[in-house]
Amino acid sequence: MIIHLTHVLQAEAEKKKLESMDPKKAEEYKENKAWDKVMKRASGEKVKDRVDLLKKSIKRREAKKKKSAKKWFVFLLAIPH
Repeated sequence: MIIHLTHVLQAEAEKKKLESMDPKKAEEYKENKAWDKVMKRASGEKVKDRVDLLKKSIKRREAKKKKSAKKWFVFLLAIPH
């Protein structure tokens, strides 16, 4: 989950950085990033750049953790003390 969260934060920081850049430099930066992504995908690396999917993954993990905690609590209540 931490990995996904860092990817989301990096994407948001990059978006803010691009907004504050000169339009010409921002376009050049986007093109370089696009080529980097293409090269990584071509070499077989996974590129985690879809923020919506990363957020969905984080949400899913949080729900799973919450469900597990609830099950554990019910289990603890069932044990006679």
